[in-house]
Amino acid sequence: MFDSSGWLSGSGAGRGGFALGWLLSLLLSVPAAAQTTGTIEGTVTGPDGAPLPGATVTLAGAHLQGTRAATTGRDGGYRFPAIPPGAYVVTAQLEGFGSRQLAATLTLDATSTVNLQLSVAATAEVTVTGEAPLIDQTSTTTGTSYTSRVISNLPVARNYADIVKSNPGVSTDRGDTEGRSLALAIYGATSAENQWIIDGVNTTNAFKGVQGKAINNEFVQEVEVKTGAYQAEYGRALGGIINVITKSGGNQYHGDGFAYYDSTATAAEKQIRPGDAGFEEMRVVAGSRWDYGLDVGGFLLKDRLWFFGAYNRVSISSELSTVEPTDQVPTSARFPLDSANNLYSGKLTWNVASSTTVVGSVFADPSTNAGAAGADPRQGLGVGQVTPPVSLDPSTWYSSRFQGGTDFGLRVTQLFGSQALATIQGAYHKDKDTLEAPGSVRVRNLECEGGTPDNPCAFPPVDAAVSGGYGLVYGPNDNNTSERQQYAAVLTLYAGNHEIKFGGDYENGSSEILSFFSGEQLVRIQNEYGQPYYAHRFYAVSLDDPTPVVNWPSSARVLDYGAFLQDSWKVTPGLTLNVGLRWDGETTKNYLGRTVLNFDNAWQPRVGVTWDPWQDGRTKIFAFAGRFSYALPTVAAALSFGSFALLQTYNFDPVSVIQNPNVINHSQYDVLGGGIYGDPVDPNLRGWYQDEATLGIERLISPTLTVGLKGTYRTLRNVVEDRCDLDYNVPETNYNSCGLMNPGTSDPIASGHIPTCNGLDPPDYQCGIDPGPAAPAVSRIYRGLEFFVRQSIGNTMWIQASYIYSSLTGNYDGGVNEGQYGQSWPGINQDFDYPQMWHNASGHLGLDRTNRFRFDGFWTTPWQLTLGLQAYAESGVPLNRLGYLNQYYGTVIFLDPRGSAGRLPTLWGANLQLAYPIVFGPVTVTLQAALLNVFNKQIAISKDENWSIEQPPGYPATIYDPNQPQSNPYYGSVTGRSDPRVFRTAVKVSF
Repeated sequence: MFDSSGWLSGSGAGRGGFALGWLLSLLLSVPAAAQTTGTIEGTVTGPDGAPLPGATVTLAGAHLQGTRAATTGRDGGYRFPAIPPGAYVVTAQLEGFGSRQLAATLTLDATSTVNLQLSVAATAEVTVTGEAPLIDQTSTTTGTSYTSRVISNLPVARNYADIVKSNPGVSTDRGDTEGRSLALAIYGATSAENQWIIDGVNTTNAFKGVQGKAINNEFVQEVEVKTGAYQAEYGRALGGIINVITKSGGNQYHGDGFAYYDSTATAAEKQIRPGDAGFEEMRVVAGSRWDYGLDVGGFLLKDRLWFFGAYNRVSISSELSTVEPTDQVPTSARFPLDSANNLYSGKLTWNVASSTTVVGSVFADPSTNAGAAGADPRQGLGVGQVTPPVSLDPSTWYSSRFQGGTDFGLRVTQLFGSQALATIQGAYHKDKDTLEAPGSVRVRNLECEGGTPDNPCAFPPVDAAVSGGYGLVYGPNDNNTSERQQYAAVLTLYAGNHEIKFGGDYENGSSEILSFFSGEQLVRIQNEYGQPYYAHRFYAVSLDDPTPVVNWPSSARVLDYGAFLQDSWKVTPGLTLNVGLRWDGETTKNYLGRTVLNFDNAWQPRVGVTWDPWQDGRTKIFAFAGRFSYALPTVAAALSFGSFALLQTYNFDPVSVIQNPNVINHSQYDVLGGGIYGDPVDPNLRGWYQDEATLGIERLISPTLTVGLKGTYRTLRNVVEDRCDLDYNVPETNYNSCGLMNPGTSDPIASGHIPTCNGLDPPDYQCGIDPGPAAPAVSRIYRGLEFFVRQSIGNTMWIQASYIYSSLTGNYDGGVNEGQYGQSWPGINQDFDYPQMWHNASGHLGLDRTNRFRFDGFWTTPWQLTLGLQAYAESGVPLNRLGYLNQYYGTVIFLDPRGSAGRLPTLWGANLQLAYPIVFGPVTVTLQAALLNVFNKQIAISKDENWSIEQPPGYPATIYDPNQPQSNPYYGSVTGRSDPRVFRTAVKVSF
């Protein structure tokens, strides 16, 4: 549709062109940063439909610095690339014809096609207005874009990511949230398999791969959710791409002051109903939340230099209590927890020349929690995320948690005449989750009565008396910092009907974790053999040297690099073919800087086609097939290749850790964990990858109403995981019990052709088994059929409704384990640790939700009252019946085929928001009230799945027996419920 005749008048490279071109040539050797702009293009025709060359097309809008002008080529085509998302007016003029003007709404990283037909007129002053169609005819990418207007009018949480849940196919899982982010799963992929990008900066948590930045809604201009079928310039994700741009300034000054408030006094009580057991360990019993701030944007030089800045303070004062009492801590006890979040954002947009734009942005989310910070129930569902107080003594629970960090990026966009567009970017991301605790030694009294050297007495209950310090601060869950440097470049070439993109990027991510005991050790007082003694647990120099060290530090570095080439070819006016190839490489280094993993064969072909059969911009039939790879975060390397020694010595001294050989039955110290060699790795290890196919249709029923139907198929082909039944007594395993493999391959670890152990309790424990069982191939298959309706009428109405019928089957959840441990350790979750866990492991996975319905929308009435509503209903997840394996892993064996023990009840609910503006001249005061979880149903979201919690009769021969007796009286009891109703008020002052 386009030729090369120069239809971007006035857009030459300019004085900065040579320098930028030189810099671009350096960076192109190093996939591209996420797009922060879009494209408006089309054709200008006469009344007979023939193309009109030489027509002048202008583009104007509040988000554009100045105006853009183009002259149509021989085919009547024009294009405006690198346009910030927003509302625009496109005007076409040609002597002898009346002008034509159309409104166009451009969303993030999209193409808006605006075709203009001119009529013969006696005067060129005749203008015909209208609105361009809303369907992107060039892209197969599925998902939704949400503008700041939509976000502000919906009753979403105070985290920009909450709007992502409005998209079809998005649900929550058990992934790590650090108490401030969201664990969002997309089309069967877990929350650790998405990529989170803000202003082109990859803000994904470098350590665990989850959401790594928690900024609030006032900072955000638009959130684009790519759920699948995205082109080759996007990679390193198996779920979705969440692409965000923050607000910018403009040619007019504008700003807001805002304040939100809610408290336990405006919320329903969290319910614990008869029959509930093992419920969440902590809850908030009293507290208030103040969330306030301001933002301002404008210009330093009109059409040349814009600025935006925002600050948001979130203060939470609360008291916690345990849900269930212990001998040491009654439920009436109150533990303070105070939080202070200081969020800020800033951006400068500089129009250096008519063809050169420089954008610099910074955003940050530092937070501090003090009090019972380790017991914060917001931290997540995974084991070890929440540490309830075990004593009323403040020295055993008082702690401070520090989270967040500052990110920044610098992006340069350069137009080279009508032929090319170049983008280069450098960026930096930082996140941390660190815990500070009192330095005293924790002492736990486990003395019992009646023990003798030949007949030990039983340990007292787990809530035995505790005094002293905080105890263990475990780095992977509570004490880690990460950062990532990023460099990227993309060059787009416009050649006739082809839009060719190629580029590359380089990311250098690193993490530091630090585990320690307060007071440098953990002490237990014991006398089970009739002799009182002290057991000292501490980190040591090595497995052979029991000299204590203050802590266990570990680190890892993951280098990701890649390149892509893609072509969007407009074969005919209604047919577009997208073909791309992406390559990703990854190098993982351990704490010594040595390469321990290297993946260099992640080739990912992708092809998509879109067809508008009537060529009227109102219909899109599309199909896509492609491969996607995944970038491992640093957690696997930090834990698999670190060096540590965790020992326990025995003596009669409350302080000294020197082993005393006279302690009955404990004459030598014990090794509780550690190693210096790192886990063994299969020789032909490959990275994760997934194949995807999509087929769909979208139809514009009216200028504001779109309906769509699509089918999605995803199959996970390969993962990196560990198995932990290796014989740690032999050099073939590097003296470790775990090794990394690709399940289902013929390599030694995966196939079991390496010495293994059977993982049973003594006296049945046995090592030296060679060959051991072969690990099954990984399987995760998502099939979904989706129907959606979307209507958008200016600023007065936006509605999106969807229904999905789907299935998710296989033997592997993914980067987040949805089992009882809720691990977010991609690459080293528990799924393949022991062969007994592979029994009956195939079936309906933990995120399988057969039916999903979602409605989100707002309406501004003629009386200016805005009503926002969110409602959803989705099938409950499948349940399991699990049996006992051993004293370390507990209950992890599927007694029935996975997911066949019933389902949780249907999960449903609604949020409602009302807002009313009061205008005082140039100032508008908006009063807002939101009711979250309107119906307060508090539906069961988890149940106890542990059928047997001890060795069944006849162990170990009966571990797979589905008829083994139930030994857990709480099996089937509700262990978690959806959130209670909350009332939130807000006021916003805008100018």
